[in-house]
Amino acid sequence: MIINIKSITPKHVKGLINLTQAQNEAIQLLYNKHGANWIFEMFQTLTLEGVGNKTLKVLKRKFDNALGIYIKGEENGQVILGYRSPLFKGGKSGENTIKNITESLEKGKIVIIDSSKLSDYEELLVGSIILEKIFNKYKQYKTNDLKKKAVISVIIEEAPRVLGADAIENRGRNDIYNTIAREGRKFQIGLIAITQLSSLIPKTILANMNTKIILGNEMATERHAIIDSASQDLSDDNRIIASLDKGEAIVSSIFTRFAIPIQIPYFKEYIKQFMKSNKSDENDEIQIIG
Repeated sequence: MIINIKSITPKHVKGLINLTQAQNEAIQLLYNKHGANWIFEMFQTLTLEGVGNKTLKVLKRKFDNALGIYIKGEENGQVILGYRSPLFKGGKSGENTIKNITESLEKGKIVIIDSSKLSDYEELLVGSIILEKIFNKYKQYKTNDLKKKAVISVIIEEAPRVLGADAIENRGRNDIYNTIAREGRKFQIGLIAITQLSSLIPKTILANMNTKIILGNEMATERHAIIDSASQDLSDDNRIIASLDKGEAIVSSIFTRFAIPIQIPYFKEYIKQFMKSNKSDENDEIQIIG
């Protein structure tokens, strides 16, 4: 998978890269002035009105460290950018990647992004770009048109990385992950947040997650965080949650009158049976991008 650097906006990198207020203002100024070409112009520019030369130099170094974008050389007075990461490229490469992913999601297809070879910066950045694109697209639809669209669920492992109190403070309340957690269901987009550390996620966000699949957890602090935000009263189930075995869970949801204990099948065996009994359907295609 290749993503063109034109897909990146200052909002995407805010909080992912540790920037000072002056540096944040500088990248916003570059974006306002140059639009999608702002990253290229940042490396091309030696001086920028209202921005110190030192600020520009530090910005270039931080983008190199975080995203692997650097000055490779110069030709005919133009900077040639290099890309240490196989994910981000310039020129015409990867210009339609985000568009293709969002169109697939809109059609109800399953898209799996293989992030095993990506850094934390890259993984979260890719997620931010895709989510913001599809969220803004769904927001523009009229109510009747939106109802005809596929419901989109985004699975996030280690959820406190984007939904934790510290992450929200660094990235701002307008961060796309935080926005979807709070109001995404109005636009048929939701988060499936996976974590063992629920206490790190603010109560207001936990409360907005209407369905919780609670697995065994021996940490009392984490059990209390889940119990306090559950749709049903689970105060008497504290020890039960602690002693849940592999494959055992409790489902708490506003869509059920009481909490429901469930047994989860072993995934590898389940998928074998699924593949035997079902043939691929073009309308339910699984796309793995990596």
